[in-house]
Amino acid sequence: MKGGSLGPVLLAGLGPVIFLFLIFLALFSGAGGWILWRPPVLWTDQFGPTRPYVHNTIIDITLESNSFETTGYLNGTTGGPGFNYSTEFGTPFIRDYSPNGGVLWTSMITDIPGFLPFSISAGPDRTYLAGSASQNTTLLKYDLNGTRLWSKDTLPLIEGKIAATADNVYYAGIFGNLDLVQKYDANGYRLWTSNFSNASYGRVVGMQADSSELFILTETSLLKYSLDGSRLWSHPFGTAGLSVGPEAFSEDNSGVYVSGIVSAGRLGPYNGFVSKYDFDGNMIWTEGFSSPDEAGVISTSLWADPSGVYVSYGSPSSAKGFVAKYDSNHNQAWSFETPVAPEGAFHIAYTAGELFLAGTVSRNAFVQAFSGSASLIFFGLNPPLSFVFLGSLLTVIGVSAYFLARRYYRRVPRRPRSASPERNRNNYRDPNPRA
Repeated sequence: MKGGSLGPVLLAGLGPVIFLFLIFLALFSGAGGWILWRPPVLWTDQFGPTRPYVHNTIIDITLESNSFETTGYLNGTTGGPGFNYSTEFGTPFIRDYSPNGGVLWTSMITDIPGFLPFSISAGPDRTYLAGSASQNTTLLKYDLNGTRLWSKDTLPLIEGKIAATADNVYYAGIFGNLDLVQKYDANGYRLWTSNFSNASYGRVVGMQADSSELFILTETSLLKYSLDGSRLWSHPFGTAGLSVGPEAFSEDNSGVYVSGIVSAGRLGPYNGFVSKYDFDGNMIWTEGFSSPDEAGVISTSLWADPSGVYVSYGSPSSAKGFVAKYDSNHNQAWSFETPVAPEGAFHIAYTAGELFLAGTVSRNAFVQAFSGSASLIFFGLNPPLSFVFLGSLLTVIGVSAYFLARRYYRRVPRRPRSASPERNRNNYRDPNPRA
């Protein structure tokens, strides 16, 4: 082999390796792919009996100071032989998790006929659960060990939301033609009731409370109440030609956030939105989004705290789930497709560096925890193993390049020393030198 350039040799040797690596990037970088950039999965819990016509689901989630709680039902029936509407929603439960995924306790609610939970909220040292029963709506209180402290029958509200503070719990839902807002003390005694027409506001879809104010999100408006039950203001959603459907609500120390779906027509397609308001109801910003597969958005869930704004949403045609993080100025930090597809959108929560998703997957109740920041997922390995594996792969490529280069230089023949005209000119001696 005669002299030539090293570049073509290296390209010929490493070309197949580089080509295969690019194929891996193209084919295996989806939700279940081998090369990903998203928050790593920390732990997963999927539970509930798996039989034909059986459905298990998580309806709502909340955070305590050192744990994460879910509520829903198990062993619900969806048809089949012997179907009975009385068992359609199965057995209600509350399940409490430690940050590392350990189940601290599970409480099955079997003593309240027809009970179906629809909202859960945790205070500093207690958890409140609200749901509809056969004749009434029931409010329940649990301690941190899962022991029920009391249960109270309230007005028969339909659906609704609750929000707990250090000393009270607030409860809002539909009662006939009205949306009722109620305040209870820590012993379950009702302190006041306020109402507004649900013909104008629709059903309650979200509620947030703290030591100074109460916010309520309905299908059409955002409302603010004082803690004595006085309505301070209401902000309607929607503009001419747009159908706006608020679905989720959260709050941090700089404002309140609303997410939902919006469409320019009844037939869709629907896109998602997340908006931020100050504490006086003035919109600060709004951000629209669609699913990466461009199929639209069918439902959303939202969580906000000082670390960021986290949005979970589902895609209608592909049954995929997606999660995105924004900062308080609506700059997107990252987004990813969830490893498994939910039915609708996952409920979402974030605390202490962990992101929680909960919902229904393949008719099972499903909880998954992620790290709060995106990183490299390589062939299913989380950091730091993913970086070790990638570093090893690059090392193999580098070593291969080194030996290819050595082989190349060994095969290239060296020129003879006498072949240099300059060297011959310098060494020339006159055979007949003059005297």
